Amino acid sequence: MPSYPTLPFALAAALLLPAAAPAQRGDRGDKDQPDQFPIDQMPPAPVLPPEQALESFQIEDGFRIELVAAEPLVEDPVAIRFDADGRLWAVELRGYMPDVDGNNEDAPVGRVVILEDTDGDGRMDTSKPFLDGLNQVRAIALTETGVLYCEPPGLYHVERLPGDRAGDPVLIDKDYAKGGNVEHKANGLVPALDNWLYNAKSDRRYRQLADGSWEHGRTEGRGQWGICQDDYGRLFYNSNSSGLRGDSAPPSLLMRNPNYKSKEGTNHGIGSNRIFSIRPNAGINRGYNPGMLDEQGRLRGFTGASGPCIYRGDQFPAEFRGNGFTPEPCANLVKRFIVEEDGTRVGGRDAYDDRDFLASTDERFRPVAIENGPDGCLYVVDMYRGIIQHKTYVTSYLRRHILDRGLDKPIGLGRIYRIVSTRSQKPTPDRLDRLDPAELVAALRSPNGWTRDTAQRLLVGRRTPESIAPLESLAGDRSSPLGQVHALWTLAGMGELKPSTLSAAASAAGSDRVLAAVAHVAPECANPVAALTVLENLPEPGPHASLAVAFRAGELPGGRALELLADTLEDTGDDRLARDAALSGLGGREAAFLALLEGRGIDPAGIRKPLAEIVAKTGTADAAETHLEGDAFVQFERGKELYAQTCFACHGPDGEGLVPLAPPLVASEWVTGDPERLAHIVLNGLTGPIEVGGKLYAPPDIQPIMPGLGAAPEYGDPELADILTYVRNAWGNQASTVATKDIENARKTAK
Repeated sequence: MPSYPTLPFALAAALLLPAAAPAQRGDRGDKDQPDQFPIDQMPPAPVLPPEQALESFQIEDGFRIELVAAEPLVEDPVAIRFDADGRLWAVELRGYMPDVDGNNEDAPVGRVVILEDTDGDGRMDTSKPFLDGLNQVRAIALTETGVLYCEPPGLYHVERLPGDRAGDPVLIDKDYAKGGNVEHKANGLVPALDNWLYNAKSDRRYRQLADGSWEHGRTEGRGQWGICQDDYGRLFYNSNSSGLRGDSAPPSLLMRNPNYKSKEGTNHGIGSNRIFSIRPNAGINRGYNPGMLDEQGRLRGFTGASGPCIYRGDQFPAEFRGNGFTPEPCANLVKRFIVEEDGTRVGGRDAYDDRDFLASTDERFRPVAIENGPDGCLYVVDMYRGIIQHKTYVTSYLRRHILDRGLDKPIGLGRIYRIVSTRSQKPTPDRLDRLDPAELVAALRSPNGWTRDTAQRLLVGRRTPESIAPLESLAGDRSSPLGQVHALWTLAGMGELKPSTLSAAASAAGSDRVLAAVAHVAPECANPVAALTVLENLPEPGPHASLAVAFRAGELPGGRALELLADTLEDTGDDRLARDAALSGLGGREAAFLALLEGRGIDPAGIRKPLAEIVAKTGTADAAETHLEGDAFVQFERGKELYAQTCFACHGPDGEGLVPLAPPLVASEWVTGDPERLAHIVLNGLTGPIEVGGKLYAPPDIQPIMPGLGAAPEYGDPELADILTYVRNAWGNQASTVATKDIENARKTAK
């Protein structure tokens, strides 16, 4: 192993780890925020040429890091995608923080560029713009006919014309990245196993239909910057101070029933948020807070966790497959997580207890995203700059660090690196652009996840009839379990899934995961009655297949489906996730299922009580959004817009709260109670555990610090009054409005 410094770490400091601190709001630039680590002891942070920057890295033994591209070929990269030809498409956020005040950040200077290695030496040597003149472009996805991209607030699709020319953009969603600042807008556009595109900082998903139109769908809100999937389509993401989180349930399934909400299978923390920088990191936003830095000025835990990646390649040793990798640009490193399962629950641990996978002594190394590549390696996107914090959150302390140490200049740099295992042969990238349908189907057998995902995308996008028979054959081929899973989802995406294919896949299933895939795609089958017969006869379903049946049986027609669901829940016992899976899929059949369970005299995992509650309220009219009228309603609407820009990031769009960020605002006595107390909270913040609705919320379930908005320059007293009026009267809450003078009085009281 390489030699890493051992950092002192006391228990008292552990209680103050930023693993539980949300992003600090900015201030007006006049706060007294003292150094915890002397600024004159900070090492210099010069711009290092790419070859010299390579010497600044310490990486796990058995790996090397290689330069793939650097300025001027790429500038301020924040996201990348590989096309079927192995070319690298990079999103350049060139307008981000031109100076410490973020002046002219709305200038239309963003780009999407295509990088290509024309001589085969592993390093990109050409760059050409595909899209130019964009404002804060932040995400792309490649489609069969073009490129999907975000230019806030809209999501657009543009056709790719001969010669890599861009056609006219078509608006897909005008509100894709609406509201908020650049750190809190939707991003991601990751294509998942179920043929939908998912996003971080968003509850929307998208897929392209056979006629070229786009379908919108709702999903669970998740993540902040970056999102990825594992081999079985489960999504992983993070928040700024929580390095890696994941879902046990497939996306969107737990929210199908409007009468029942469940978070049982989502947002599980993986490992700790402890990190091990190899240089002082005092130039961070909350470096003035005791406990943020250790005695050597090094950041103790995540504060700017960025685009994570689940390694799914075939170039690293086998023990790295399925591991999570999360960049921390504020500490100039990448942390590795071991993702594990407890039954069907996602969990995990840190890969190391005294170091990280990759770290740099270069303060300008700003890794913001990691992706799997067509060669089975990992690719690291480095924004390479001094300023990484958005102006909304720049504190007086950080401003001083930036200006005194010259971190505001230069801009317009950027690097992309490849991480390669030295224990394997030199990687050869897969190229899929010229494969015929049968060859693309064969690519679904690849041990490289990028290859399988790309082949599936191409097959679904092209919908070539010649691919159907090979796909059906692969679905029944026991020798390739992952190939079977992809073949089933590819046929489902093409609208060509037959009961005979389901039956063949179930009979030849080489793993419980294949049986789970059979259950999950069953509702996509053209003959749901025949699909039900397949599920009733699954050969020895294990925990994943049983959970999948619990999710999907309620979607299939007839009383037999409910009988199968009851049988499955009896088998899963007290599994609350299986219970919630069943409730989520019943959709209007709750009364019939409740009667069935009562007739049998069974109550698996206590499901009869929530079923009875749903039955009791079904058919009642939905409550109006608010009872307010007149001027109060106008204030409510203003507050609604401001909430979407500021508060939903932690408390959720529905006020239900987001793990591990914040508790619910719905039916909260803190919200609907004393308005002066609430005003003090929003002005000055809140620290420590809090009880809401009889439930105690404490770390690690939520973060122990809510930063106040009192010093935020963009929120005056009228704006804060509008926000509080909204939260006190939304989602069924009913309380008095809050006036500007109420906020003014609270300021005077707290002064």
